[in-house]
Amino acid sequence: MLIGVVSDTHLRGNDNRFYILVEKFFKNCSYILHAGDITDTKIFEGIDKEIIAVKGNMDFGQDLPLKRVIEIENVRLGLIHGYGEPRGIEMRVIKEFEKNPVDCIVFGHTHMYYIGEIGGIKLFNPGSPFDSRYGCRKSVGFIEVNGKEINLRIEEI
Repeated sequence: MLIGVVSDTHLRGNDNRFYILVEKFFKNCSYILHAGDITDTKIFEGIDKEIIAVKGNMDFGQDLPLKRVIEIENVRLGLIHGYGEPRGIEMRVIKEFEKNPVDCIVFGHTHMYYIGEIGGIKLFNPGSPFDSRYGCRKSVGFIEVNGKEINLRIEEI
């Protein structure tokens, strides 16, 4: 199963860039995970994929959970935006799922893509598809789940 992963879109209202992004990159995905800083969930209108999202620090007034656990096939994915300075964010997001263990944590906030592993937990930040501040390249991510196997991939755009 292929899952599209995005974070930190920072779009409002009738901005159709999210729709174009989905059509171009996530056409073959079963789900889309959004790790927060959506800014306005109206950007999801017209998307024919199931979008699983969490609230980021810029999602004022959006009715979304701060974190979620999603079970896909035999894999438990934690979804959270993240918070604080970029340095040390990996340990902060791991701590958020200590009481509800997961195989992989998807997070955002830093606008910098990242793939890593700490203590047997895979960590995945897709970066941002529209914001290249901090000198980062624009990017999206993909998670491929096959039974208990998880493959993570970043695509620069």
